[in-house]
Amino acid sequence: MLIAFRVENYRSLRDESELTMVVPSWVDPGGHAVVPMEPVSKLCLGSVAAIYGANASGKSNVLRALCRMRTAVEDSHQRWRPGSGVPYTPFFGDKSGGRSSTFEVEIYLDGQRYTYGYRNNSERILQEWLYSYSGSRRRVWFERDTESSEPFYFGKVLRGRPSVIAALTRDNSLFLSAATANNHPELGRIARWFVDSIWRVTPAERRSTGLGFTLRLLSRYEGERQRIKELLTFADLGIIDVEARTREIPDELRERLSAMFKTLDMRAEDIDATIEEAMQSAEFTHTYGANDRATLALADESEGTKSWLGLIGSILPVLDEGRVLLVDELDASLHPRLSSEIIRVFHDPELNKRGAQLIFNTHDPSLIGTLLESAPLRRDEVWLTEKDRCGVTHLYPLTEFKPRKAENLERGYLQGRYGGVPFLDRSHLLAGVSKSETQESDGQAD
Repeated sequence: MLIAFRVENYRSLRDESELTMVVPSWVDPGGHAVVPMEPVSKLCLGSVAAIYGANASGKSNVLRALCRMRTAVEDSHQRWRPGSGVPYTPFFGDKSGGRSSTFEVEIYLDGQRYTYGYRNNSERILQEWLYSYSGSRRRVWFERDTESSEPFYFGKVLRGRPSVIAALTRDNSLFLSAATANNHPELGRIARWFVDSIWRVTPAERRSTGLGFTLRLLSRYEGERQRIKELLTFADLGIIDVEARTREIPDELRERLSAMFKTLDMRAEDIDATIEEAMQSAEFTHTYGANDRATLALADESEGTKSWLGLIGSILPVLDEGRVLLVDELDASLHPRLSSEIIRVFHDPELNKRGAQLIFNTHDPSLIGTLLESAPLRRDEVWLTEKDRCGVTHLYPLTEFKPRKAENLERGYLQGRYGGVPFLDRSHLLAGVSKSETQESDGQAD
């Protein structure tokens, strides 16, 4: 599980920003799914974090940063070409590499707490580190500093032959990535947490990757078809049944698609999976009137139905396997009651038995209000982003404002009491919408 994530100098996140999933000691989870970090800590980890903020305030950059770290762990050794540098997206696109970017996570894995991170510029990895903890005592697994005369230091806790792997690690590759590619069992377990656990879904991906995964589940497993059918019925979409369908793709088209994906440097297994997803479709049985039925193809379904289907394909494996799901715009094309129920699923210890976590951004204030029965989000689960005059994103928890337990958070947020809302100058709206006399006369002249 994710304990905390820190990032510095990535996109609009110029200064160090931290998102933590630790439940404060003063919070009563109230039956929510939390995981005690025993025996390493008396604290518990929560299952949900929501990020609020104005448009372009940097909400998505927090999720992008965690995915950037995942990609580096998975791909840097085997897929980043020697001498090609390191993917580098600093504050406001400063490509000079003068200021480095930093990424660091704390995770709770197999009853142990780990801290892993790295620092890079546009050319190479500058520093990298991995620590574990026994109580409050830190144990060094490895430290890397490419500006030192001895770039690598290995602690006694790290077994195997790390020096051999260090010799294979390029300047633009993470040591953790190289160790995984060379089958180091202990470090491979840490790296697999990134690869297997972190899953980001954007609104567009719900209708592509997420939807494709749902269709694949639908076509392969009858048990999964029943789960998907129940979730479609629950959403009150008028759908009472769903059946998988497979489209035929001509061999010539398949070869052309494969060649095109190869030019994008896709893995062979990813190419096969993408083409397979393109072959999957479904038919949906709707009910109307007293006993009437109608069957619709996937293409004829609403955007809301497709969005819900795409989320189903992400939520089910995340819950089954205890992953971390990152969702951009959870409320996109969804009714607030559906968004609320997704949060409640992650909160429910009977449904979320493996410590899955949901981190999302949203504009929906009803999720912190009381119009939909009790607020699905606790105060400690709410984060806000705000940009200052220099364009720097500041990420901070709602609890910084110490809202009272009975405080109307929805009203307070919309009133700007906690920040994270846009400042709207109506004079610009009026100037933009209204037509000037000069424009009117130009139009008449035409």
